[in-house]
Amino acid sequence: MEVLNDAYFNTKCQGSSTTCILTLMCDIVHTVNLGDSGFVAIRDRVIVYKSKIPQKGFDYPFQLGNGVKFDDSSVIQEINVTVRTWDVIVMFTDGLFDNVHYTVLEKLVRDGLVDLCELGIFWRNCSCGRFIFEEHNSP
Repeated sequence: MEVLNDAYFNTKCQGSSTTCILTLMCDIVHTVNLGDSGFVAIRDRVIVYKSKIPQKGFDYPFQLGNGVKFDDSSVIQEINVTVRTWDVIVMFTDGLFDNVHYTVLEKLVRDGLVDLCELGIFWRNCSCGRFIFEEHNSP
């Protein structure tokens, strides 16, 4: 939290960002999260924790930045989650779960999909596939 606060108070340039910073200390995952970035913890092939994505409205996440339309560091969430050996932590940025359901991620972990190129192609295909269906409300 201190690093993020320092960055916020010492940055003078324009712009904004969402973020998820994660550290592991023994069996505790400590996260500092803002906006539509986040993480999930998967245990025994099932999601046991899913970070909340605070938003002001649909596709309008909190964003840390300078200026009147951005948020200050007071809206940052600090979260501690207890984990076990062999838990899988998946961190994500905005857009992943706009287009890919959590159960798909569980299936990937269950099936042991680990090839990063294959995974990237899979995410792209999921996102594009969901985008073309008009009934799916996605940014």
